[in-house]
Amino acid sequence: MEKGLLKLQVRFLGSQATTLTTTDDLSPPSAAILKREDLLKADCVLVWPPADGMAGLLEAQQRLAVVETAAAADRFLKHWPAGATRVASPVEGIGRISFNELPPEPQLLVFMPKAKQALYSLLQTLVQSSAASHEVLLVGEKRSGVDGIGKSLVKAGIDAGKVDSLRHCQIWRVTVQRDDGALLQWLTAALAADRAQFEFTNPLTGKPLSLSSGAGVFSYGQLDEGTELLLSTLCEWLNDCPGDSVAAGKDGRQSGVLKGRVLDFGCGNGVISAALAQFDGRLDIVAVDTSASACESTAFNLSQLAPEAQVIMADGVRPLIDTGEHGAFDWIISNPPFHEGLRKSLEPTLVFFESLASLLKPGGRVLLVANSFLPYQQFLQKHKFEVTVLQEDARFTVMMVKRVLKRQTGH
Repeated sequence: MEKGLLKLQVRFLGSQATTLTTTDDLSPPSAAILKREDLLKADCVLVWPPADGMAGLLEAQQRLAVVETAAAADRFLKHWPAGATRVASPVEGIGRISFNELPPEPQLLVFMPKAKQALYSLLQTLVQSSAASHEVLLVGEKRSGVDGIGKSLVKAGIDAGKVDSLRHCQIWRVTVQRDDGALLQWLTAALAADRAQFEFTNPLTGKPLSLSSGAGVFSYGQLDEGTELLLSTLCEWLNDCPGDSVAAGKDGRQSGVLKGRVLDFGCGNGVISAALAQFDGRLDIVAVDTSASACESTAFNLSQLAPEAQVIMADGVRPLIDTGEHGAFDWIISNPPFHEGLRKSLEPTLVFFESLASLLKPGGRVLLVANSFLPYQQFLQKHKFEVTVLQEDARFTVMMVKRVLKRQTGH
């Protein structure tokens, strides 16, 4: 993937981060590291640290962090200890580091990502970098798969061992030697099981669509079932609804028109945005995700289909409203996330729902797909939205959502 293509397409928007205190809730991996801070060098590089208060609680000041999400970027940009050198991310606007520029014999504290592909890609970068060796401390909850990866590395003859087990987490130490043949062989086998490129037939056009998939991004190397159902349902709805020449419907506004400014919230690899761009190149597409890898994947996939599309790394949609996107969208089409790392979390999506009225133009529509067990329909109806279920099965529900405007009383 050529990074140069992305520089003008991806931008970072900060959000309102709260002031961190020692009483802030810490993730289990952060709590485990604070218990074993003795393992860290003063200039240790933190890779993918959680968006919690750990950074402000570490005693050593000269830290460098590589963050993956906008939430973490907000925390580290605003609350990183004053003596820290810089904060880095793959997205322009936060900064970028090269692992070839690290100090001699660098130490990296790597927080186990949800997707193992991201870890494999990082290790592959390290083993091919200029430093003779790297000490990697890998920390993660036991259920994250850190134990299995550690044991697999040991079995492959790589210099690795478990350092500690606490707070339902494990800390492993891995020595990454430059051009380590055993590690390269292990990584080749691990990465071979995954596909970075995938192709599917776009339901909106009936044409093939080939996309690149970034390591660690949702639905890596494939079209997920929920998004596929969303796109096919949208196609059916457009076919069944009246077009431009048809009179206004019961809601007093013309229906059946997919045009104007469209927001893809939680864009991931950019599947929805790419499918829409292939369907109608006139659409004004804005794609948003908290993940740097997701934003880079989306920007790459839209570079030919919709070169004018905006791809924004932001912690939710409130930063968009704060920067002038109030009442800007004719459509919002989304497969919204409900995970933060390994944990299920409805908060980002519920905050997104609370912002719908501020994001939509009058008469704007929202098309969503969600796991059927999630209480989204009830939440939206409670907040005065009209919800129509277009498609539903045992796993997923596709909903069309419209804002219910208060009737004005006569005088």
